[in-house]
Amino acid sequence: MVTSIAQLRKLQNQHEHGRFYSTLKNYTFDLFDGNSVRIPKGFKYDKASVPRFLWSLMPPSGDDTAAFLLHDYTYHLKGKIITENGSLVKISRKRSDFLMFIYQCLLLDINSSKIFDKNFFKRLRIVAMYIGVRIGGWYYWSDTPFEKLVKKITIWKP
Repeated sequence: MVTSIAQLRKLQNQHEHGRFYSTLKNYTFDLFDGNSVRIPKGFKYDKASVPRFLWSLMPPSGDDTAAFLLHDYTYHLKGKIITENGSLVKISRKRSDFLMFIYQCLLLDINSSKIFDKNFFKRLRIVAMYIGVRIGGWYYWSDTPFEKLVKKITIWKP
């Protein structure tokens, strides 16, 4: 059974060391394609990898921490996810980033179509975080330093 948004807002985790936390129970996320994924109790993650100098604008934790949990889990598995029904599903880095974006919107209750309302700064923060993971996420998704370099270099072939 998929964990409700209300329960995800009250995510139970424990500080491990540094900026790392671990989950204190299992959480199941809907992938919005008919599949769901269970993140096991004890999974270690770092919430949002936001540089410390930006924490006042984009805190690494809050009601949307569960979105970062799902994002870290999908990155940890490089998109190769075993669903609740036991099948292997491969999701792209782009989809993983978008799932983080969607869950942030759901967890922070961003559903208004008005641009300038009480949620303006929350929306701005969500978009900034999405852009951040789209720009810098390749580094964490790749396996080796060489692979990371090759993915960034375009070789021209005549």
